[in-house]
Amino acid sequence: MTWLIAAAGVFATSLLSAVFGMAGGVVLLWLLISLFSVPVAMVLHGIIQLCANGYRCFLLREHIYGAALLPYAAGSLLALGALVALAFVPDRALVLIIVGLVPVVTELLRPLVRLRIEHRPTALAAGAVCTGIQVVGVSGPLLDAFYAHSSLGRHQVVATKALTQSLGHAVRIGYWLVFTGQMALQEIDALLLVGLIVCSVLGTSLGRRMLDLLDDARFGRYTRILVLLLGLGCLGQGLWLLAAEA
Repeated sequence: MTWLIAAAGVFATSLLSAVFGMAGGVVLLWLLISLFSVPVAMVLHGIIQLCANGYRCFLLREHIYGAALLPYAAGSLLALGALVALAFVPDRALVLIIVGLVPVVTELLRPLVRLRIEHRPTALAAGAVCTGIQVVGVSGPLLDAFYAHSSLGRHQVVATKALTQSLGHAVRIGYWLVFTGQMALQEIDALLLVGLIVCSVLGTSLGRRMLDLLDDARFGRYTRILVLLLGLGCLGQGLWLLAAEA
């Protein structure tokens, strides 16, 4: 039953991500962290999202904004080095708090900072900050802030975020496998994992068609509202778990 719930969740959240570019990642990690241990949830989330984002890159490959990729990757390497030095491995409550705080803080800072991913130093900062957060949570809402004032259309936003998110998920998988002694892999059924990946591809394919039905104005407005609500939900559950452990 747990894996059936996970499969349905993967399909729905892949569809959501394909339409809005990030909201599905928040929901999926929230679901997985409720069903599995933190290391298993992190590795599963990374593998599934890597496949879904990679496939989304393929579907929208002609819309990828390539100029931001090199500085973003450099920033990701800086974040990985810092995380390895700290050997930071959060528990379930802290993961949920991190996931919940990201969209809330991003929404508060949005009116104060005007970020454009086309600016190379900004892309470098995005790679460092977003990859660092992505390894221990979900960085999509924060990454969206780097596109909020860009001149890119919704297809370019979704395509470019999919590629940069793929990089972050690859870093996350490696990080958690190293710092948990590959324990997570021993708890994951390979056949069921393949099924989850198939669900992610199917959800992404359907979501790609739905993306074409949105205009750029509605795309940005709906994304911000949806992710903020999800963040508040994760934050509330994380604080509740933290209080229960005290």
